[in-house]
Amino acid sequence: MKTTKATLQRHLNQFLRQYRKAAHFTTGQSPAQLFLGRDLRTRLNLTRPDDISAKVLEKQRAEMQFTFRTMEDGQRVYFLSGNQKLDKWLHGTISKRLGDLHYEINYQDKQIRRHIDQIRTFQGQIEVPTYDRQRHIRYYKETPTAPAARTSIREPEPPVIPGNTPHTPRIPRRSNRVIRLPMRYSPN
Repeated sequence: MKTTKATLQRHLNQFLRQYRKAAHFTTGQSPAQLFLGRDLRTRLNLTRPDDISAKVLEKQRAEMQFTFRTMEDGQRVYFLSGNQKLDKWLHGTISKRLGDLHYEINYQDKQIRRHIDQIRTFQGQIEVPTYDRQRHIRYYKETPTAPAARTSIREPEPPVIPGNTPHTPRIPRRSNRVIRLPMRYSPN
């Protein structure tokens, strides 16, 4: 080690590299092969390149395995609605595949595009809704048809408060917190 001008650290690194690429007597494999699953590349590998045609044939014969989920056309799925007024997950059918990760979904005769992460496989039976699944909040006078609509939408009956007739709109409860303007930095 004293014959060259390299540092002790460099000599130690060279020694360890040679040790890690040499085959061990008991295992028959190098420590790098056992740890990394491959041999280390050295300058000697650059002087004698591997047979490229053999590598190309090996890659061509390799079976394609997807690392992501795939959906079939006509498959029933749940997908994120993206609309706060609708339910979070809606059910539809895959109409076509747009790419590796994007699909077009048929929902109520509308075509909606979603990423595979926004789609879940459908399991079970579709429940047939007996009412409109949109969420409605009503703060207006009741009409003669309103009680029938309330039972079909399954909204709870408002509590009867003395002095509060059904024809007066209910005032929503508000917070009593004092709202202050933000304090912005000013160098003056």
